[in-house]
Amino acid sequence: MTGTTTPFPGYYMTISGQLLRQPKQFFEQFRDSGASPRQAGIFLVTSGLLFVAATILVLRPARPVPVASILFANAVGMALFAGLAGYIVMGMTLGRRVSLARLLSVYAFAFGVTLLFAWIPYSVWLIEPWKWWLVFTGLTLGCGFRTWEALLVMVLSVALIIGFFYSLMAVL
Repeated sequence: MTGTTTPFPGYYMTISGQLLRQPKQFFEQFRDSGASPRQAGIFLVTSGLLFVAATILVLRPARPVPVASILFANAVGMALFAGLAGYIVMGMTLGRRVSLARLLSVYAFAFGVTLLFAWIPYSVWLIEPWKWWLVFTGLTLGCGFRTWEALLVMVLSVALIIGFFYSLMAVL
């Protein structure tokens, strides 16, 4: 992957630029050379912090620290939760095709780059389909899944996530 050895700000800008301009090429390079889970995690956390900063500036809540904490936990946590759900679904349906670290990296890059725009009001209608298209691209090009396998993992993992939160409604 181009630019993965540059220092932090340059690395972040390089990766986000590649994901924005040429996501297919990024995930093809990801398949060949990969990115360490640490790099993906740093990218996700940085995107989460930028998302929180932008959202706090737009919303101007009365108590910004609790709101920022919740937003950050949600941004990073949902990427990890979705990746874990995808790994569980993959293991149950296709067998363990790729490592958990590699699958979580795909989700971290896909969710991280979309967080750059998620703070914009009403952007969810464009960001969510784009995010899942990036996950699909990462699964097919970055992990070597066939089209139907990637779709199966995505659809079943979204169903698992919805079912999980639906079951939480009864408890909360």
